[in-house]
Formats: sequence, structure tokens, C-alpha cells
Amino acid sequence: MFGWALQEPGVTDELLLPTAALIVVPIGLLWLRCAVRACLALRRPREMPPIATVGLLRPRIVVAEDLHGTLDPAALAAALAHERVHVRHRDPLRIWLAQIATDLQWPSPTARRRFAHWLTSLEVARDEEARLDGASGEDLAAAVVAVARMPWRHLHAAIAGLTGAETSLASRIHRLLEPVPPDGGRPSLLLPLAVLAMLAASVVIGATYGDDMLRAMPFIGA
Repeated sequence: MFGWALQEPGVTDELLLPTAALIVVPIGLLWLRCAVRACLALRRPREMPPIATVGLLRPRIVVAEDLHGTLDPAALAAALAHERVHVRHRDPLRIWLAQIATDLQWPSPTARRRFAHWLTSLEVARDEEARLDGASGEDLAAAVVAVARMPWRHLHAAIAGLTGAETSLASRIHRLLEPVPPDGGRPSLLLPLAVLAMLAASVVIGATYGDDMLRAMPFIGA
């Protein structure tokens, strides 16, 4: 649609038929639901995780007072190293944007499953990067287990905690106790470049064929 808008004149000869309401109203309600949930996710929850990274543009680490008595110094240092990686990548912002993308696909259950698996992959990636920065896998595993046992409820919020809605906590612990992968687990630029290429191609296609596709829609009259 963006590509179509680039080449479309200011005054167009397409007419929007009344049947467009059958599509506009559900999409409008979907966007309204998404906007409300996005705003709610920005609120500071009443019950914060024991340790987490908060803040979209200026992320920072918050640690509960009782966590210092729960974790030994080595485990606490490993947990802080994990959270510093969250800060480095601005993960609260990433999680917030991913939540918006998921809500725009409501009520698809597969979108929710993809989001949950993505959160798990995010935590694993941050574990690996923290170990590359010098954190001990055994100490980080001990911190993850200790925090997972603490009584707090996972909330819908734009925060990056040490634990969350992992699909398999056991596999995460098992991975932490293994040696660091030889490739280092560093993120690849292939996926971002592929996404940018697809977006550029969609704009070109929209500018070239957007008018024909729009006129073929049942709620557009000429």
C-alpha cells in the first residue's frame, strides 16, 4: 500500500463502496485492541520480577532487594551480565514491538506460539552472549533456577526479565551447562538484510501493480 500511495495522484478516481465497512470495521477494532494493549504494556507493573531490564529508549536494570540474599555473589554477577546484554540490545523495545506484531495477528493461536518461542530464543541468545562476555554458565543456570522458584507472576509488560514465559526451562538450563558453542552465538545480519530486501521489493511491487490490485478489490468502484 505504501508503494501504491507513492505513485497515486492526490485526487483519485477510485470510489470506496459501502461494502468496505465490512473490512474497515473489524480492522479498526483490531488496531484499537492492539493500541490499548501496547499502552498497557508500557505501564510499570505493580509486581516487578526479581531482576529485569525496563525502559524502551533508555533501558536500565532493576533488582529486588531480597534477590541479594537469595543469590550468591557469583550467581548475582552472572544474572547482571545477562541483563546487561538485554540493555545493550534494547530488548524491552524489541519485546514491545514483537508484542504489537503479535496482537495485529489476533486471534491467530500460531502467532501467540511464535511469540512465546521467540521470547525463549531471545533468552537463550542473551545467555550465550553473557557467557561470551565472561559470565559462568553454571552461575547463570543457578540464578535462573533461583529466580524461577521465586513467587512472582509473569505479566504483559515491555520488560526483559531473567526468566519469563519460556517454553522449556529445562532445555535452557541444560544448554547453560554445556560449553559455549564454537560459533559464539553472535547474531547474524542475514535475517535483517532479508527483511529489508522484502520490504523494498514490496514497495516496488506496490508502486508497479498496486493500482491494478486495488481496483480488483470488491469494495472499490471506478
